[in-house]
Amino acid sequence: MWIYILIYVIITFLFINSVMRERQSKTLMVATMMFLGVFVGLADMLGGYDRYIYGELFDRVADTVAAGWDVRDTTLFAMYPKELGYDYLNVLIGHFTRNRYIFIFLYTILCYVLILRAMLKYTNRSPFVIVVFMGLWFFFTFTYLRQVLAAAVAWQAIDFAVRRKPYHFFAIALVAASIHNSALLFLPVYFLPQRKFNKIVVVLVMLVCFALGLTGVPEAVTSAFGDAADLQERVADMTGHVDMFDEEQGGFRFEYLLEAAVFLFLILTNYGSYDENNRVQMIMLNMALIFCALLLFFIKSLNGGRLTWLYMIGLIATINQMVTSRRGFNILHMGLLIMFTFLYLRILGLWNDRLYPYKTFLTNGHTAGDWVYYEYEYDPLYDANKFYR
Repeated sequence: MWIYILIYVIITFLFINSVMRERQSKTLMVATMMFLGVFVGLADMLGGYDRYIYGELFDRVADTVAAGWDVRDTTLFAMYPKELGYDYLNVLIGHFTRNRYIFIFLYTILCYVLILRAMLKYTNRSPFVIVVFMGLWFFFTFTYLRQVLAAAVAWQAIDFAVRRKPYHFFAIALVAASIHNSALLFLPVYFLPQRKFNKIVVVLVMLVCFALGLTGVPEAVTSAFGDAADLQERVADMTGHVDMFDEEQGGFRFEYLLEAAVFLFLILTNYGSYDENNRVQMIMLNMALIFCALLLFFIKSLNGGRLTWLYMIGLIATINQMVTSRRGFNILHMGLLIMFTFLYLRILGLWNDRLYPYKTFLTNGHTAGDWVYYEYEYDPLYDANKFYR
């Protein structure tokens, strides 16, 4: 656990040290994010079940590529028939390696490069950007590979929404949807007004989203992207694995309500921090508001919170702008640091049996006490020699 805490403490220190600077370091952000990408990418199947199913599907595709057979007959294409972007990314990597660890490492680095590019483009490069990322999303990049990459790809289209280039925007958004079809919910970004909404209008819209969230309407939306039960059934049929999901059960998600309320309060009480003449800031601000609206809309959904990830860059940029628009280290900085530290430690505590002790795949064997390994390891030869393939 201590290695995760140490990393967070160092990043927090870098932010505090940079508060008085008007100009932030691009080099520092690049170095920090690439370190995090390597740290996550080298992890030995940490994060839960998902790495095992993605690893197994990749192994089958890579074997098919090596044998010269038709990759469209593999389990991967049967499981994700509509997400051909992800399917063919597996095929592409399968031409270079048959090893699941190298696949996951390359995949993770690609995710972090795209996330970094969005951070560099849409923020002022303060280390606080990474503090927010750590509190909200860092741990999920260990395991939810497809949905993380889909969001990271979609973010590359934002600049084309700002510059009103529809063909470029929708082409990239559809590529993201071909990795995870939930990225179709990113399409409204192109139509977002590049101005501030009236605060009263914002509050009324949030109340409507919350009211709709208490009905069964959101379930129809999430089912359009494949629900957990359906995916579990397909995985069981195609791989022989069952009981793959250990997520919390559905029902009212109080944490969604609390998170949305806190972020809305912060944004609306600091509305003056955002320059209405800055089109990028306006897009980021309105994406942050949609992030909150989606949390309220999916207040009773099991997996709906993940759909907010498409809009997370807006929240990251907006919170960062709020912080860095104030000089000196003040009570707002302290309060937000405490809040994101709590969010970071909360996931670290909940996922204690998925994340540590930290181990890379550069050594043989498996993580001590990892129940996921005993439950879902499909190829024990990896345990004896990580690079046997």
